[in-house]
Amino acid sequence: FCLLFSEPARAIELYNAVTGENLPPDTELTYTTLANALYIDRNNDLGFVIQKRHLVMSECQSTINWNIPMRCLGYVSRSLENLAGKEGLYGSKLVKFPVPEFYLFYVGNETWNTKTLKLSDSFQAPPKENSLELVVKFVNLNYNVNNGDNEILQRSPSLLGYSKLLYYIKTAAKDNGGDLKSAIDTSVKQCMEEGLIEDFLRKHSREVTGMLFNEITVEEFAEIRAREAYEDGEKSGFTKGEKSGFTKGEKSGFTKGETAGLAKGAAQEKREIARNLMQLGLDLAQIRQATGLTAEEIEKL
Repeated sequence: FCLLFSEPARAIELYNAVTGENLPPDTELTYTTLANALYIDRNNDLGFVIQKRHLVMSECQSTINWNIPMRCLGYVSRSLENLAGKEGLYGSKLVKFPVPEFYLFYVGNETWNTKTLKLSDSFQAPPKENSLELVVKFVNLNYNVNNGDNEILQRSPSLLGYSKLLYYIKTAAKDNGGDLKSAIDTSVKQCMEEGLIEDFLRKHSREVTGMLFNEITVEEFAEIRAREAYEDGEKSGFTKGEKSGFTKGEKSGFTKGETAGLAKGAAQEKREIARNLMQLGLDLAQIRQATGLTAEEIEKL
C-alpha cells in the first residue's frame, strides 16, 4: 500500500477518492511518512501534505484494531514536531501547520461495521472542555462480487487494482490449500492481464511479491486452515458419533474431531508457511521465529 501510493499522482488520486475532491495529479504534495513508526524497518503509515494545507495521515489495516486513533495521535505529534522544528515548537510565535486528516483503510476478512474511530472512545471518563479528540475516518477497501459498486474504489483505479489484487490472492489461497506464494504469483499476473495497476506491478513485481507475503498476515491464513480443519473435524466427529448414538456421539465425536482437526490443520499450516518463507530466501532463524517450528522440523522440509 505504501509503495503503491509513494507516487505523488497516485497519492492525489487516493485523496480525491476519499474526500470527493478533484485535485489535478500535479498538485503540490510532500511526503511526511514516518520511518520505523511502529515496526523496525517498516513504514506503518502513509503521510503527506497537500498544498501545505492538509496533513493526511493514513493506516492500512488487515485486522480489527480499535486503538488506531491512539496510534495516529503518536504519528501526528511526531509529524507536527518535524514540520515545526525545535525553533517553532519552543518559540513564542504562533506556528501555523496543515490541517490533520486521519484515514483507516481496511482490507481484513472480518466484518467491521463502523464509519469512524474516535480517541475519546478509549477515555475512562467523559472528556472535559480542555481535553482532546481525534477522529479517524474508516474506509473499507475490500472488493468482492457483491460490492463492486464501492464508490471509493470506482473513483480510484489504483485503489480498485489494489483491492482486487488482495481479493484474488485470498480467493486463490483458499482454493489451492493455502499456498500463499503461488496465490500471489497467480493474482499478480491476473491483475496485469486485466490492466489493474499494470505499470506498477510490472515495475515492482518482485518487491510486491515479497511485501505481500509479509503483509498478508500468517494469522489470516492460519484462520482459513483452522476453519477448514474445524469443518473436517466436525464432519468426522459427527459420522462417528452417529454410529454409536446421535446424542452421545454428537457431543464426544464433535469434540474429538474438532480438536484433532484443528491441531492437524495448524501443524500443516506452519509447514506450508515455512516452505514459502524458504522460497523467499529467509534464513533459518527468521523462519523459526515466524512459524515456531524447530530447526530440525524446518530442515526436514
